[in-house]
Amino acid sequence: MKNFFKIVLGSMVGFGLLLFIGFLLLIASISNAGKADKIKLEPNSILKIELASEIPDKTVDNPFGDINPMGFNVSSATGLFEMIDIIEHAKNDDKIKGLYITTDFVSESFASLDQLRRILADFKSSGKFILAYNKFSTQKSYLISSVADELYLHPMGMFEFDGLSIETMYYKKLFDKLDITPIPLYAGDFKSASEPYRVTEMSDSNRVQLHALLEDLYDNYLTTISEARGKTKEELKALADELAITDPSKAVEFGLVDKLGYEDEVFDALRTKMGYEKDKELSFIALDDYSTTYKSTNHAKEKIAVVYMEGNIVFGKGKSGQIGDEYIEIVRKLRKDDKVKAIVLRVNSPGGVAFTSDQIWRELALAKKEKPLVVSMGNYAASGGYYLSCMADKIYAEKNTITGSIGVVGVLLNVENFLENKIGITFDREKTNQYADFGNLKREWSDREKEVAQLQIKNIYHDFKERVAEGRNMTMERVEEIAQGRVWTGQDALQIGLVDEIGDLKQAIATAAELANLEEYKLKEFPEEKDFYEQLKEMMSVRTDKAIRKELGEFYDTYQKFQEIQEWSGIQTRMPFEMTIE
Repeated sequence: MKNFFKIVLGSMVGFGLLLFIGFLLLIASISNAGKADKIKLEPNSILKIELASEIPDKTVDNPFGDINPMGFNVSSATGLFEMIDIIEHAKNDDKIKGLYITTDFVSESFASLDQLRRILADFKSSGKFILAYNKFSTQKSYLISSVADELYLHPMGMFEFDGLSIETMYYKKLFDKLDITPIPLYAGDFKSASEPYRVTEMSDSNRVQLHALLEDLYDNYLTTISEARGKTKEELKALADELAITDPSKAVEFGLVDKLGYEDEVFDALRTKMGYEKDKELSFIALDDYSTTYKSTNHAKEKIAVVYMEGNIVFGKGKSGQIGDEYIEIVRKLRKDDKVKAIVLRVNSPGGVAFTSDQIWRELALAKKEKPLVVSMGNYAASGGYYLSCMADKIYAEKNTITGSIGVVGVLLNVENFLENKIGITFDREKTNQYADFGNLKREWSDREKEVAQLQIKNIYHDFKERVAEGRNMTMERVEEIAQGRVWTGQDALQIGLVDEIGDLKQAIATAAELANLEEYKLKEFPEEKDFYEQLKEMMSVRTDKAIRKELGEFYDTYQKFQEIQEWSGIQTRMPFEMTIE
């Protein structure tokens, strides 16, 4: 009888789950179908771009459209390159008369913002207007909004203009309190990813590379703003040095913003640009809505595959936003697909697990023997990200791409004293050989064990340099000079031979087509969209993550870093620091 009730109850739960999933599918299809029917592009429309937080390279599609059942609070996000395509289309669309940009706390990296800004400047060159409105203007928000013909700032808003800084978090004192002993393993003078575990502040070599990196990024930033606002770089730097802009009115006084205004006043300004009477209604259309009003007519049979490699490189399958074993299979399939005539990698990764990096590298090296392979670097293509890039036929980077970091690091923590002194757990062991438990982190390591582990690091570092020497047609001596774990901006990487040209994904695709002798082709993006059930699982995961973010506030980044540390396994080809540029 007990088993009978178990079976009945299990069946009811399973049936209920099927009903729930069916319900979600139904509302998703109704929502998306309804949306497709109701969107219509009116004459004299204004394309509205709302920017906040980060912009993914590849569009993230939510199968539920605008509906968020059960409070999942997950929405689609238009990727950078779809955004660029949409703006390019709008430039030549007679129904689109101008752009209205709103930017708040934009946190995207400079390389992506530069690409977006270039396409906005190109749109403006057509003679159509761009009006921008900032409620809270960070330096990154301002980089985008400064492209506008007219820039408004909320009278009670914020205007940040104080220079760039990098902050790194150090854990040594925490580990000292917990009786945890780091075992530092690294190769490369600038490979400082293990520094936070063994020191309390930046090493001299790390400070040198970070200062050089900041100077490059800041000079590019000032150059862009200088050209947009008619100020010299020296004038702009002086404003930052003196912290001169203390409130929104000062931003207007010093000529960095045109006017202060509330949203209704901004809308009046838009009416003026459209030649409307004061009360005439404006016709806005959002980016993702506008993209549904036109369709591609490309029927070419031959393809160029665009593989988006975004996130940390991890062991195993990995999660969404990580680079794992899935990419080995993707590259292998593309290599064997006769309809795919070229492969373009969009690399946006600070690196990660050396073993996974090498596995993917092998598949890319095999693919390169059969079809052209071109790399487009995004915000980061450092360490493991550069490992994946170095064998390409041609490498494009943005001026502000952060790349290089050719080095290796291992992060190992001896927790013996922590377990015994803080928790009261001890261990004892018996073994057949002296080093039978080599790698055990619940006891002190001998000098020989540290020597062997460091030798493994050096061997991987040597292999990494060999990959770079072969891929970039350099001598090992030259690679050694520019390696050492040091990071470089894209423009510096061009000077030292780590990349071939400054350019974006579109240029990389055009080069791939040229190398493959293609006049007509269509693009196919990878990884492909996950099925409904995988997306449903991710929605649940994102909901949990959003709840944690809301609860922790400004401490969320610290929490996320500790979560990331727990996922570290094996030897890492990773950027030499965790970087937040503000």
